[in-house]
Amino acid sequence: MDQNTNEKDQYEEHLDSLQTEISSELQRVTIRNRKARRQRALLKAAVQICFWAAALFILMRFVFGIASVQGSSMEDTLHDGDIVIYFRLAGQYSRGDIVIAEASKENTDIIKRIAALPGDTVNISAGGDLLINGTALEEPYLKNPVTFAEDAAMPVALGSNEYFLLGDNRAVSKDSRSTDIGSITSGNIRGKVILLIRRF
Repeated sequence: MDQNTNEKDQYEEHLDSLQTEISSELQRVTIRNRKARRQRALLKAAVQICFWAAALFILMRFVFGIASVQGSSMEDTLHDGDIVIYFRLAGQYSRGDIVIAEASKENTDIIKRIAALPGDTVNISAGGDLLINGTALEEPYLKNPVTFAEDAAMPVALGSNEYFLLGDNRAVSKDSRSTDIGSITSGNIRGKVILLIRRF
């Protein structure tokens, strides 16, 4: 009887030990699975971050650009410190578009409005009107409705790939009226402004 009892106790102890080992192993597996899931989630997040960072870099390098407005030459449309987003692939431009362009003579970028297109003839009347092909251009965006000539000889006949760029604040704007800038070729236009982020 005692022997049977001892065998039973030993069996139960063995069973308890086995259950404990199984439980411990299950806990270890659960912990490993959690770590594996966490690592997979971190890896997935890292891949997504790298993907979106690369996509953003490509977009901002080849499709869009960002520039800061400096000075008051485009008031009241744009103000000093404003941020603009421009589209590099615009290709074709219309009169009235605001663009980012490289003023090669000044070795700097400018933000101006297209006043005249390739093939146009630009002149400025004695009364301060901007004449495009002999007709006064309506410009409701001007800070001051009077346009003064600078040192560029008038009239200006634009070539097949030349644009005439002017600031909206003509009294202070250095633009295509100046021989330091002159007309801008299409290859020197970086893109068309599509979004304005106003300074606070």
